[in-house]
Amino acid sequence: WIQKNNGLTYSNQSISSLSCDSEGNIYAGGAADIYKSINSGDNWNSVFHATIHAGDFATIRCGYDSIVLAGGIGVYGIVRSGDYGQTWNSVLDISHLNYQESVTDIQFGPNEVIYACTRVTLSNDQGRIFASSDQGHTWQVIGFSIYPMALGFDVQGRLLMGEFGFGLKRYDSLNGQWIPLLANGCSPQEILTLADNKTYLGCSSWPSSGLGGVMYSPDGEGSFEYLNSGFNVSPLDAK
Repeated sequence: WIQKNNGLTYSNQSISSLSCDSEGNIYAGGAADIYKSINSGDNWNSVFHATIHAGDFATIRCGYDSIVLAGGIGVYGIVRSGDYGQTWNSVLDISHLNYQESVTDIQFGPNEVIYACTRVTLSNDQGRIFASSDQGHTWQVIGFSIYPMALGFDVQGRLLMGEFGFGLKRYDSLNGQWIPLLANGCSPQEILTLADNKTYLGCSSWPSSGLGGVMYSPDGEGSFEYLNSGFNVSPLDAK
């Protein structure tokens, strides 16, 4: 591995997210900037700068050809570019007076519907799950969750959510309810479903519960098992 930090505001700054668009451009999310590289990371240019402290742009997703979405905090809940990062607009303001809300994931779904989820800190309010049916210009709340960490889809295109301490749930769009698929206390923060419906979960480990590592289901709906061989730790100790 070699460092490719040329053009970043600080040579050793934190980068919380990376994504690549259909043209091969790479986007990186920092504390107050979104950077773009057109030459495989050899050089970076800031293409969006938050005028007030936004916290990390911890999620960047590219989809539907030229659309780039970045998730941050407060007034910069989601910023959008429809031209490969040349121009940007704030499309979701989640700022509050007494607490902080931040985007934890964004996913481009089937049927040109985009989903996003948020978490809340400094308050007991629940996080929210949003959907956009106009390519990210406007967003509607479709559900609430104590702490949604990740979004994904099963092979049928149904929305999945990994929730901190509450496992994996699937969204029933007909009645607007979340169906528990895995409720063992794990905290999925990455969801991967393959074409044959095999589902993998990357789970966080916390001192109070453990349950970290990789979980696997052959059909995404039945039982899940840990696949932690080679990590040299048990599920309760995995980080």
